[in-house]
Formats: sequence, structure tokens, C-alpha cells
Amino acid sequence: MNLDRSINKLSQRLNNLYPDVNNNGPGYWKGKRIIPTNQWIKITNTINKTTGKYCIKEALHYFPDSYIKYVFPFGIPDHLQEEANKWYSDYLELMEQRRDPEYGSTKCYECLLCPHRDESALLFGIHKVIARGLEQEKEEVQDADPIYPCSTVNRFECPYDKKQALNVNSLFVLGMIAHAVDKAFLKAYSMTKSNETVYDADFVADQVKEINTLYDGRPHSWFLEYPIEEKLPQVEKLSIVPIRNVGDVYNALKDSETLAKILEQGLEEEYLSEKEFIIKLFMSIKDKIKKEDLTVYEPIFPSHVQKSKCTICEGYANIHCINCSNVWLCVNDWEHHKVNRHTLAYT
Repeated sequence: MNLDRSINKLSQRLNNLYPDVNNNGPGYWKGKRIIPTNQWIKITNTINKTTGKYCIKEALHYFPDSYIKYVFPFGIPDHLQEEANKWYSDYLELMEQRRDPEYGSTKCYECLLCPHRDESALLFGIHKVIARGLEQEKEEVQDADPIYPCSTVNRFECPYDKKQALNVNSLFVLGMIAHAVDKAFLKAYSMTKSNETVYDADFVADQVKEINTLYDGRPHSWFLEYPIEEKLPQVEKLSIVPIRNVGDVYNALKDSETLAKILEQGLEEEYLSEKEFIIKLFMSIKDKIKKEDLTVYEPIFPSHVQKSKCTICEGYANIHCINCSNVWLCVNDWEHHKVNRHTLAYT
């Protein structure tokens, strides 16, 4: 009995010392040997002299001892795809077991406090605005530090794991909310950019040219022309709220009615049911919103080119038919004009 107890204790000690033990002894996982990462990479980068292909088959016999973001940069042969998928699943389990810090950082990407969003030119900084709103006032908590950006960025060492008020789950939920709001503003920005562009359409030659706006409001026409059917379907409808610069984003986030319009226009369907919650969230932190937390990498400048109403419906129009005298068209009516004025007329 004492012997059994001693064996169990020894077994437990070995498990603690060598968490990669898997019926094969230390240094193995799922029946495969764990080798230094640089040695494993060397195998995958080696070309087999007989086949002339990379040694992917040989690499699948081992696991690297640390996380690699792109494990097979040269691709995987079709006949090894199923085996490689199983290998990769086991490999991530190993990284989880080892609590690898690099792998741990990848599990933070959707967290509100992860700074990787700062690298994207498509985002406006909504995550920083929400994080700022969650920070407690200096008067409430002595020496309170900013919570953004996270200084850990390792899910295995997350300081919010055991906190009640601001825990990991809430940070990931708010991270998804921030991304959804960013995309809603991106939709408004994209529409505004299209709205400020004039499209000179030559329906006879089936070509269209974009006329953009420079920083001083002057028009600039690119030499490149596009086929009508390729470019005009991409022209956006008029944005309910123009979003051209940081000031527009800032003002929209602090006004509930304006924010509601942005969300109605641009939120993906799965988040529309959360619209009221999102508005309440931003209204509760609006006094903490700062312009310096927001970014618009390419501000849109208002066009000084005179536009007109759509010749057909009298709505907003920025498609100019150069084949006709003073004819402007909206996104809904350019095809009607093309068919009736420039197709049927020549058949």
C-alpha cells in the first residue's frame, strides 16, 4: 500500500516536472519527439534530393518546442493535408500545455486591451476609446494606471483572470463590440469617400474615370480608366452621416442620435440587436473620449467639383455622363440611363 502511494507521488512529481510526458517519457508529445524549434525549421526548409520537394513528411514526425506562427510557409502537399491538420491540432495542444508565451499572445488578439489593433490602417481606435472609459479616476483609486495598452499580452499570464468587475470575458466581449463599431464607421467612411468622388462616365466608350479631391479641395483625375460595369456598381449610396476625419468620428461618438445613424447604416446583422447597448456604453463614457485616441489615416477632403441632382429621380448624384449635356446620375439610375439613352438608341 505504501509502495503504491509512493509510486503515485513519484508519478505526480514527474508529471509536474515533465508536462510533455505522453507514454513515451519526457521530451515526447502524442508519440512524437519534441525538438528545438530551429532544428525543426531546418527540416522543413530542406529539399529532398530524391523528390526535389520540401521535407514536410519528415517534419511531421516531430514537434518544435516553441510556437511558430507560420509552420508550413511553402505549403503542404495534398496527400499530406489530413495528416498535417491532425499534426497542427496536436501542436497547438502542446503549446497550450507548455503555456508558450508567443502562442499565448495570439490568444489575446480579440481582447479589448491588445495593442495589435493599432497596426491596422482600417480601424479608427474605438478600442482605445472604450478602454479609456473603463479606467477608474485617479481620485477613486490611488495611483491608478492606464489599462491600455496591455503590458502582458499573454493569455496564460492575464492579470484579469481572477478580477470580478473587469474580467477576461468582458474584455473579449468589449473587444468584439469595438471591432463591430469600427466596421460601422469604416462603412460610413467608405461611403463618404465615394460620395466625394465624381465619376465621369463615357457610356459610348464603356469607360469611367474617377475624379478625386486633393487636400486643398482641387479635383484630381487619374489617368487610369475602368470598364463601366466594373466601376459603377462599386459607387456607394449617400452616407447618412459623413465621416471624413477624426473630428467627425469624435462628434459621432459623443452624440446618441448621430451614433445611432452610423450603427443602423453599418452594423453587421449579428450586432444590430446590441445597438441600444452600444449607444448606452458610449454615452456613459462620452466625457472620457479624447480625439488623440482616434485615428483616420487618410482624411477625406470635400470636393469643390459642382455636383447636381440625378436627372431621373432628383436624388444625390455624382456620376456624370460625359456623352450628354448636363446629365447627372445616382447609383440607382445609371443603368437605366445607359440602356435607354446609349444602348437602345444605337440598336
